[in-house]
Parts: sequence; structure tokens; C-alpha cells
Amino acid sequence: MAKLPGLYLRGGVWQLRVIIPLDLQGAYAGRSRVIKSLQTGDYEEAKSKAKALHADWDATFEQKRRELNPQRIETVTPEMSKALAERVAAALLRNDDTIRADPSAAALFLDALQPFRTRSSLLIPVDAPSPLPKHFAAFGGALDGLSHELAGELAEVNAGMDQYSAVQMALQRIATVLPMVKAEARSMGLEFDEKAPGALTALRESLKAYRRAMQSISARDQGAVIDTPEVQDRVNAPKVKAVRLRDVLPQWKGSKTRKPQTVQAAEKALALYEECTGNPPITTLTRSQGVDMRAFLLAGGVTAKTARDRFDYIKGFLNFASRELELLPRNPWEGLAIEYTTTTPRRPWSSEQLAAHFSRPLHSAYELPTAWEAGADAAYWVPLLGIFTGARISELCQLRTADVSTVDSVAVLRITDEGEGQGVKTEAGRRTVPVHAELVRLGFLDFVAAIRQAKSVQLFPALPLHKTKAGQYFSEWFASTRTLADGTKLPDFHSLRHTVRSKLASAGIAEPLIDTLIGHEVKGSTGARTYTMRSTEDLQRALSTLAYAGLALPKVFVKPAVVTRKPKRRNLRKDAE
Repeated sequence: MAKLPGLYLRGGVWQLRVIIPLDLQGAYAGRSRVIKSLQTGDYEEAKSKAKALHADWDATFEQKRRELNPQRIETVTPEMSKALAERVAAALLRNDDTIRADPSAAALFLDALQPFRTRSSLLIPVDAPSPLPKHFAAFGGALDGLSHELAGELAEVNAGMDQYSAVQMALQRIATVLPMVKAEARSMGLEFDEKAPGALTALRESLKAYRRAMQSISARDQGAVIDTPEVQDRVNAPKVKAVRLRDVLPQWKGSKTRKPQTVQAAEKALALYEECTGNPPITTLTRSQGVDMRAFLLAGGVTAKTARDRFDYIKGFLNFASRELELLPRNPWEGLAIEYTTTTPRRPWSSEQLAAHFSRPLHSAYELPTAWEAGADAAYWVPLLGIFTGARISELCQLRTADVSTVDSVAVLRITDEGEGQGVKTEAGRRTVPVHAELVRLGFLDFVAAIRQAKSVQLFPALPLHKTKAGQYFSEWFASTRTLADGTKLPDFHSLRHTVRSKLASAGIAEPLIDTLIGHEVKGSTGARTYTMRSTEDLQRALSTLAYAGLALPKVFVKPAVVTRKPKRRNLRKDAE
């Protein structure tokens, strides 16, 4: 049975990693995940707790989305002004009801206002939907009501607040009630903008309602019977122009530099979306329409990969509309995908191909390319790390000096997503890989020491990192070096992973251990999965079998070319030879 997402064992205790959705990370101080200890070493118990926690966090995220994505009010109508004013008055009277119904609540309320009551006059600013903290409502009422002492103190406070409201009314300080109005609008699923047409009228009406409510509260202190009115929970927002997905296109194109072919492919996908869905307003788009769109693309006579790419463009538009433009509370097609199997599986590099690449001046004389994308020293070390670790290109490009360390007297690379801008493809991608003896011989640890001495955080300080795929720029440069002088083309960088896997398998290394080394999910029985916890010595022993017959690598490294600064970007160049 597959392990629950985010569930992992640390120090014999199960932990749960909950990923915070990208559109909500700003609400959590930029954090991308939350880690909770499940306080048990028993897997079944941990699984049960993890399911419950996942459900709790999913509910929390949905609530947060509702709070963060209220419907914008383009124009504040008279109906809305009236509703907001009524809600402001009702909120104040309702809080007064709660205070009067419970002596404990009244005592806490008066105690909280003590700093204001020591002043010469009681002027309490209105900076929240109510002066009463929410937890006061948890107190039960007392049959005896308020004592004369509490009632007297409360009347004194209310008189001061009545006086304050009178001053604000006389001076027409409508900003006084703005926080209350915003809060009441949000509670109705609306976003109040004081700059919108009709907003000033709404604030004036709410200030009147605030003044009348404070007068009523003071009158209650004299025994007047004043009921708290019922208010409508929602009010219809004025109709605005329906936004369709094509309306998002100009801002999507202008949000960053995009290649012409990328824009062309996106527009093709958008046209197919309009043909399939009828181009409805995006606020009415349903998940079932996403399922229909997926089937439409798969039946369109193109490869599954092309269908997947077009579907991803549409989901990208919807993500942009939700996360960047806040036109949607969430992407209704999130999680829908088109799976495909590549029709051209990558093959390992042959001995002749490895020799052809690594016999160039770059690796025979440390003649570094000048291309911006190559990252100076990275051009030499990243391919070597590739053939002696099997790591993904982005996993290597994002390495920090702190990721090279010693465990059990063995030099290792930590492939992780803990640092800023770092990422791994899957849970299994977080791993520790021993530094191969051949890399040590070629001077890799000397290179690391020099970069670390220069106090660089990044292991390859001259290497530009793409914001979503760290190795994207390096991959583009490496691709430009694949064509040999005779016109033959070498395999791509990712094929080095297949090369490493094939070599380890040929050396008799067990599949689960190979999976652990190169960052694949370990499959099979529970016994097989225990390879994920093999010692560093076991991993080093397995990796030491990695050898390439006919590949002679001279030691040419002396010192890094760049240790702290990045070169200025230039046009893409090809440094094939």
C-alpha cells in the first residue's frame, strides 16, 4: 500500500509534512510547508492521525481562501450601503447583548478597557468589527445578571463610547467606521474598497448607524428595551462584466518574457479551450468541464504529450487568474492531468559517446566556456557529478556549499529542498549521495573548499538559476554542446541518469539500493524498502562499483575561475567545442 503523501519517519517518530498551496503561502509568511510530529512510532496509528490532520488542513486552507478571495465590489449600491450600516449597528448591539448576559464577560471586557478608562476622557478607537474579543462569547449567561457595581462601570464605559461616537459624528470622521465596514463586508464574502463609487455614502450611513447604536446602548443602561435587529447574511453585489479566459491572455503574456513559440502554443491551446467549452465566464467554470476538456484534447488526433502540454497551458491560465489576478478563489481544474508515456525512451550514453564529450578541452584542459548559461566552473563539474551520482540536472545546479559535508567519515552530497530556491521532484529525491572516489581524485573537494572559503552560499556562484527549474539555463547550454564536429548528436543530460542506473545494475547492485542512490521511489515489499535506511558506508560501497571503461579523465582542476560574482548575461552562445 502506498504511503500517505508527506508521511515520513525521523528518529523513530512519524512526521507529517503538509504542503501549503502556492496561492496561500503569502498568508503563512511565505512558508511552503508545515511539519507536525505525529508522536508515534506505529505506522498504522500515524496513518490514522495523518489522515485526520490532512482533513483539518484542507478545511483550514479552504477557509483561508474564502477569507483571502472575497468578491470585489466595483460599485457600492444603495442596497449595499443600507445592509452594511445595519450590520455595523447590529454587531455593536449584539456584543452589548453578550456582555450584559454574562457577568464574567462583562468583567473581562471592562478589564480589557482599563488602559483607556484611566485617561481623562474615554475615547476608544474603533479598529475592529467589535470591541469585544470573540472568545468572550464562550461564557454562559448568569441568572442573576450583572451586579450593581459591574452595571455602573459598564454604564460609565458606554457613556464614554457614546460621547466618542458623538464627536466622530459631529466631525464626520467616516474613517472611524472603515475597519468595521470592511470586516462586515468580508463576512458577507465581499471586498469593500473605500475608493469605489458609492463607498463614501456607505461610510456616512455606517457612521450614522454607529452613532445610533451607541445611543441605544447608553439608553439600555437606563433600562430602555431595545432589541438587536436581525440582518441579512448576504447582499447581491452589482453585476460586473463577465471575465473570460481570453481576457487573461494580455496580462499573462506581459507578466514575464516569453518565447514567441510559447505564446503561439498557448494561444492554440486557448482556441481549443474556447471550442470545447463555449468560452464561459471563468467564475462559472466547473471541474466537470475540465474533465470534458481533457477528453476533447485526447480525442483530437495528437500525441498524449501534445494533449498534456495544451491542457497544462489552460491550467496555467486558470492559475494565473486565481493566484496573480485574484479573479478566482481557486483553480477549479487543479489536480486534473493528462498522463502520457514517452514514445522515445532515453538510452544510456555509450562508452564512445562519453569519451567524445569528456575528451574536449573543457575536461582535458579546464578550458571553461564563456556562455552565461554555462556558469563557468559549473560547466566542468556538473556533467562529472552527473556521471558519478546519477542526480538530476537541477538537483546539481542548486547545490549549496553547505550541501557538501561528511557523514561517517564519508564525503557526501545532500540533495534537498531546504534552501531558498531549492526543490526536489519527489519525496524520494531528498537523499544523501556519497562523493565518488573519482570526483575526489579530480579535485572536487578542493573546489568545494575554495568556494566555501570565498563565503559563497551557492556551490556554483557563476551559474544562473531558473526560478522554477534551477537547471533550466544550464540545460539549454548543455543541449548546445551535444552536436559533434561530424554532425552526430550526443544524448541529453538526463540520459546520464539512465547511464548510472545501467552501470550499477550491471555491477549487481540491488534495485532498491539503486533507487535510493538516484532518488527514485523504492518499490516492492517492506523488506525492500528498508534499503532507504542503509548506512552511508553501504551507499558508498555500491557507488564505488560505478566505473567507465575507456574514459580517461586527467586531473586538470587547479582553482575555481569564479568564486563569488556572476558574469553579466549575454546572448545565448554555443560552446560546442
